[in-house]
Amino acid sequence: MLLFPQPKRAHESDQNPSFTRPRRRPWTWLVMVLVTGVIVAAVAVLHPGPSKVVAQPAATQPAPTPSPAAPPAQPLVAPVSGLAPAAAFPADLPGSPPATQPAVPVATTEPATQPAGDLSAQLTAGLKLLGSGKVIEGRAALSKLYFNYYAQLATQDAQAIRDTLSSVNQKLLFGPKVTPGDPLCAYYQFQAGDVLGKIAWRYKIPYHLIEQINHVDARHIWVGRRLKVINGPFDAIVHKSEFRIDVYLKDAAGHPIYATSFPVGLGKSNSTPVGLWIVAPGGKVANPGWTDPNTNRYYPPTDPNVPIGKFWMALQGVDDATRNKHGYGIHGTIDPNSIGKEMSLGCIRLRADDIAQLFRLLVERYSTVQVVP
Repeated sequence: MLLFPQPKRAHESDQNPSFTRPRRRPWTWLVMVLVTGVIVAAVAVLHPGPSKVVAQPAATQPAPTPSPAAPPAQPLVAPVSGLAPAAAFPADLPGSPPATQPAVPVATTEPATQPAGDLSAQLTAGLKLLGSGKVIEGRAALSKLYFNYYAQLATQDAQAIRDTLSSVNQKLLFGPKVTPGDPLCAYYQFQAGDVLGKIAWRYKIPYHLIEQINHVDARHIWVGRRLKVINGPFDAIVHKSEFRIDVYLKDAAGHPIYATSFPVGLGKSNSTPVGLWIVAPGGKVANPGWTDPNTNRYYPPTDPNVPIGKFWMALQGVDDATRNKHGYGIHGTIDPNSIGKEMSLGCIRLRADDIAQLFRLLVERYSTVQVVP
């Protein structure tokens, strides 16, 4: 029951008895249906809804190949190509095991023949490169001239090349900064857990050399410290007739690059054997003791009169001329006047400061020493 009854809506037919309801035509509905369908279709085209995703059978894919283990952190610059990977700690690092297998040495380049005028032009061109500030290119040019045409160079020209490059390398090699574009040197950032001996062995140089050129102590290097390193190993050639040892590196292509030279003393009566050697594994000793083979007198390491000085590097023969020879080495002397003479028992001797520096350059197992007449 409605509390407030609504008034009945009067139909037009109730108000006007003469009103006649219009008769509806069937085709009107058909037109309305068609129009509605067209409108709906247009809306669907202009505003499409999300399409229905039809599940497709998964295609058969080959199993992914497992990714190789990530390589260890590499130094900012990679070492020289063609060298065998380091297999152990350097034997000149106290407490480290010596290497057991020597590296196969690389034969030196046979000297070529070049007209004297061309040699003079090459020397002039190399010196001009250095003078114009292109020290890397100049060093390479003079090194090529020195090692490839040594037998043809005038004595004064060979000496001029050695003096010039030794001076240049005091900055390029043995200074604390890396010269841009130098393929022989790089920077290494000291990481947590690093040991200087391991870093040195990676580059095939003694850790003493990294200490020297960076003015650091291997026991006190902080994480993040940037260190200059050299891509070794250093190799050497002993010219017996000139009582001199030349030290050099090799670039990535295997070309020798001159580093430095030292005067030497040799064995009595031409007793220093000619041939190819390596610095023997476990053969580097600082403050060695020594037994005189002639008198059997033993000199302990603490004796200031040890005839072989403070450093010893044993040599191991690696060619037919030296393989069966033993007991030879490179060492210091307490008689600096013997340098430039044949006074040793067959070994190669250097002055105190020179043997100390050579000890920092040559590395066991990898550094070769070629003795030529």
